[in-house]
Amino acid sequence: MHKKWNISQIGAARFSKKLNIDNPLYRDFSAAYSDYMEMPAAVINKGLEFYNYVSYDVLDDEKVEANVHLRVGDVIDVKEEEEGNSFAIIRAIIRHKANNENMYIFLVIDWFQAINGEDELLKCPYYMLQKSEETRWRRVYPLTLVDHTSNTHFIHCCTMGCTNKHDENNRRYIRNVFFYNTV
Repeated sequence: MHKKWNISQIGAARFSKKLNIDNPLYRDFSAAYSDYMEMPAAVINKGLEFYNYVSYDVLDDEKVEANVHLRVGDVIDVKEEEEGNSFAIIRAIIRHKANNENMYIFLVIDWFQAINGEDELLKCPYYMLQKSEETRWRRVYPLTLVDHTSNTHFIHCCTMGCTNKHDENNRRYIRNVFFYNTV
C-alpha cells in the first residue's frame, strides 16, 4: 500500500475515516465481510485508512500468476457468472482492521452499467457510471475481487458542459474496445 490519504483528501473524496452506522459504506462493509470473507459479525473496529495505490501478487499453487497494480481512478473488469465481464472504477483503496485483529484491504468502486447504443464514429458501446449514492449494486469489495491487471479503458462522453474539466453530472462513458498489444 502506498500514499496514505490525509484527512483533507478523505473529505474531498466524500468519505469518512470512521465506519459507523451513519457511514453510507457501513452496510457494504458488513456484506463484504460476511458474503465474501465468511466473517459474519458486527463490525467492531471503526477506523479506516485510505490509500492511493496498492500492488500485490496473485498466487496459484504458490507460483506467481499475476502482478497486480491498482490506483484510485483505475478501471477494473470483473468476471460475473450472469453478465460475463462487468466494469467498475476504483474510488478508494481502504485498509480496515477486522474483528480478528487482522488487517484487510478493500476497494470502493462505482460500477459501469451498459446502456443501449454506441458512438456513431467509433462504434464503441455506451456505459453509464453509477452514482456514489445509488445503492443498486454494492460498492465495497475485498481486494481479492481483482486477480489480474485490467486492459479496459473508458472515455468520458463529453458534452458542452465539459470545458476545463469533465461535467460530473454527465455520467455517460464510451468503452474503448480498441486495445492493441505492443509487439
